[in-house]
Amino acid sequence: MAKNMISKYLDKIKGDKKAKKIISLVIALLLILTLVWGVLHLRIGAARPVYETGVLSLDELLQITSEMKDPEHPIVASDSDPFYAIMATPIALHYNEGVQHVAPLLVFQGKHDRYTNTGPSSAVNRFFIQYNETKAIIVGDVDTASLHPIAAKKFEGSPQNVSLELATEYWNRTTGALIVDYSDEGYQQAVVAAPLASYLSIPIVVADEMNDHVAGYLEKLGVRYTIVCGDIEGYGKAMHFSNINEINDVVISVVRERLHSNITYIAVANPLDTYVKQVTDSVEYEYSGYIHDSSAKPYPGAAPMGEDGPTFNFSVPYKYANVKIDVKMDVREAGTRFWWGIPAREIEDNADGSGERIYAFVGKDLNDDGKLEVSEDSKELMFFGGSPSYEYIRENPSDPTSKPIWAHFYVELPMFNEEVERHVILLLAKLPTDKDGSAFFTLKITVENLTSPTYPLMPGLSTMAPYLAAYHRGVVLARPEYQLHDTGYIGCASCGDPASNKNATEIANEQTLVVKEDINRLLAKLAGLRYKSIKGPKDDAIKLAEHYASLPMEQAVYLGIIADTNMVPMYYYPSSGQGDPTEGFGIPSDIIYQDIDADPEDPPYELDGSDPYLELPAGRVDGWDAQDVSALIARTVFYGKIIENYRGPNNRDGSTQDYYWKNSGMVSIGTEPPVGAALTAADKIRMAMAKAGMKVDGRAKNELARRQYSEDIYASSNFIFFCAHGFYYWYVPTAQEGAIGITVPSYGGGAYDVVHVKDMTLGPSVLWASSCVTGRIDGLPGRNCISQAFLHAGLNAYIGATRSAWGVIVPIPDAASGEKLGDLMALHVFAALTGYIYDKSANGTGAVKPYDISNATIGYALMHAKNRYIEIEGGADDGGTICDTFEEFILHGDPAFNPYEPNHEGAS
Repeated sequence: MAKNMISKYLDKIKGDKKAKKIISLVIALLLILTLVWGVLHLRIGAARPVYETGVLSLDELLQITSEMKDPEHPIVASDSDPFYAIMATPIALHYNEGVQHVAPLLVFQGKHDRYTNTGPSSAVNRFFIQYNETKAIIVGDVDTASLHPIAAKKFEGSPQNVSLELATEYWNRTTGALIVDYSDEGYQQAVVAAPLASYLSIPIVVADEMNDHVAGYLEKLGVRYTIVCGDIEGYGKAMHFSNINEINDVVISVVRERLHSNITYIAVANPLDTYVKQVTDSVEYEYSGYIHDSSAKPYPGAAPMGEDGPTFNFSVPYKYANVKIDVKMDVREAGTRFWWGIPAREIEDNADGSGERIYAFVGKDLNDDGKLEVSEDSKELMFFGGSPSYEYIRENPSDPTSKPIWAHFYVELPMFNEEVERHVILLLAKLPTDKDGSAFFTLKITVENLTSPTYPLMPGLSTMAPYLAAYHRGVVLARPEYQLHDTGYIGCASCGDPASNKNATEIANEQTLVVKEDINRLLAKLAGLRYKSIKGPKDDAIKLAEHYASLPMEQAVYLGIIADTNMVPMYYYPSSGQGDPTEGFGIPSDIIYQDIDADPEDPPYELDGSDPYLELPAGRVDGWDAQDVSALIARTVFYGKIIENYRGPNNRDGSTQDYYWKNSGMVSIGTEPPVGAALTAADKIRMAMAKAGMKVDGRAKNELARRQYSEDIYASSNFIFFCAHGFYYWYVPTAQEGAIGITVPSYGGGAYDVVHVKDMTLGPSVLWASSCVTGRIDGLPGRNCISQAFLHAGLNAYIGATRSAWGVIVPIPDAASGEKLGDLMALHVFAALTGYIYDKSANGTGAVKPYDISNATIGYALMHAKNRYIEIEGGADDGGTICDTFEEFILHGDPAFNPYEPNHEGAS
């Protein structure tokens, strides 16, 4: 029937020229469309055979070969895009037949400012000076105008183009390549997989698709095999991954088969630290006026408790808010203080010497009365900080010794799910030498609406995780799910920072278990043991712990946590004697990760109820941002070259310190109880250093411990021990001064605070801080923390307490060493480094004697000291002073760093 209809229609139009023309056009169009479809179909069908031709097996991967050349100079990658540092990793660090080839890899400020409140890092520039290098290879849009070395070569442009240029510049040929999709998923997998590129000596190519352009480069290099990260097609035979466990299975095999090594280092990171906060709306509040000197006691070991300053309200109307607080106070009137008509101290001729400063207390206005209760029991107070944690704005901004004009405090705080919208800020001023006791101030509060609770405190650290792991022949453990503000956590009220909310700490602890389980499962895989979960079977966890506890020091497995506490959270241990909103609730610590069979339901005890025992050395490889962390890692990797002839200002003939920095040490104490009791501990540590061959300066006591008199000693010392009252942004060595000038109280002008430490020039030293809260970083931007300021200034290792460090009024005579608490642990740390410890029974009168271990890494020394401390003190005490002490002291720095001692490295 249809055929008859068509025939009739054709007969009808035989004489219709117009209809014939239309039909001809339709037929021609159909032919064209058919041809186009056919070409596209053939092209699409040919894509996989042309680009990805099969599945890459592990055996084939292990046979990858390459020929590449080493970089002539250190590499500097821009922080504008996290892929720049990733693609530079195998160029800076790779292995040829098991032999490591390593060059410095630094991250530096990009011309495109990716992260807020960052700038060109002086730590990076200082490294180049200490490393004695004047040229660098530039990867990405580095702000070369602010960089110390000049550019020897530049690879600029998009990540894809730069990665291809690097591949052709540094590889003559290679049968393999690591292909990374230019996406979040691609980056997340690349952070874990990038060490493979170093171990196999293959390039990392970043692309948003596999196409003829990319394939052309790979073909010229001779690539036949590709390892693929993210949702992108490979080239030749390809290996794809569905999770990080699959990646690390391959990494472990490559390290064992190609490098003939065992995995002894785990770099724990979170790729979300490259996340840039997205702001959809904001409100601003601006205030100004005059503020008077507060009557609050200026005790340096805690927040000054007082409510005699001005208060101001602001609202937090958003679910996820970023609150920026910017306070400035005029300090140009600060001058010499007089005591009975006599100049107290001539060095107090401006705010640098006298310590003019302004504080801010931030909280919820629960009573809607415009006031803020700041007592230790306050349910309103959420945060405390001040200008000592930031900077002075000076007459000459480029000269840190010029006169201070403004005391400046700046901080950014996450406020999530706030229980009330109305908030309040209280300002307090300390103006000890201001002529009329008052000063002009400005306050700006900006409340931003965020699209996500992801909130990095130290941006971009994960970009350096592959380099760190590859240097130690290790693996990277990194997942977005590690972040503190995960879905389960952010359901609580007022949970931006768990340290300010007792209830939030318990929920935050659940998040640490996500990390702990991944660490334990990886450890079980490395050991070839069975492990399911910390919740059971218990015997599996206990056997796993026993295995790692039995390893000798040389085979220990290290945890380098290269992340802030929002990205990889700490565990908040209960305390019976500590906890307030100014220094934070709970005792935050990383020992939950070090103690394999720790019982999270009964902290800090083991699953079998016994006292804690740590099996894994651990440290936070942290800093202000990726720039500072890259400098820290570079100082650690190239430590030997830096210290060979390094000298500080006191390292000269005739000095109280040695001619060389590496052979010098110092001890320093303050005076206000219980600090004075540390005098004996300082002397015993001095004896251990001296026995190891160091020349130790012990003059920095009382008034001589203040910054103006002791700064050069710090800058000239390899090992440093100090005891003084402190807080997260400073420590103040002196409470009373008398030997220089008439005896008068000290009000903070001699403090080692963020303001001044960040501008110091220090060697790659080891520092033990026997001081309250100076090790704290939880809930705080790194830029505001004294531990991070010391790392920024050049230290390689800072050990400090995350909360108040318990002390004794007088030395305890019945202990084997005569010391207790943190000072006892410090003795054992320096003993593990130097090989000597004080014993009051030695030689009948007390002397140092050989220790049970020697020449330890800094991470192993701290872990060993904690285990010995728990043993000596008779075990844990249910959240008392013993527990607080071994929980709160943490390491900032690479735990595998082995510092120089004259009797060890100096004797070889």
